[in-house]
Amino acid sequence: MKSENRIYLKGTIGKDARINKVGERSVANFSMATEYDYKQNNGGWEKETTWHNITAWQGFGICGFDFLKKGTQVYVVGRLRSRKYTDSSGVEKFSYEVLAETIDIVTQENTSKTTAKPQGNINPQPSEDDF
Repeated sequence: MKSENRIYLKGTIGKDARINKVGERSVANFSMATEYDYKQNNGGWEKETTWHNITAWQGFGICGFDFLKKGTQVYVVGRLRSRKYTDSSGVEKFSYEVLAETIDIVTQENTSKTTAKPQGNINPQPSEDDF
């Protein structure tokens, strides 16, 4: 049986992307909020917000990373990656991030205005210091 790691998210960028250089390539890191509405036992509706850490590597063509600004609604397709690390207190922790493969800007008409598709290897093995 073949496994697959694929995640699809539609939400809002929380703050402007942080852009860093790693060797000859650039990487953008940003947070994105998604919302889920559910019905409570009392019949009222509750909104649950989940924040996701997104990493996008260089190769986004002519649009670059310029559109990754706070408040922009985007549709991200990628894969989920977990990392294990030890904090300064010696406690082992896990973090999760989405490695973006495509990012679309969502317009009012629910159509894509810009599609960003990475070119080349989007699965590098940077060190923790790169972030």
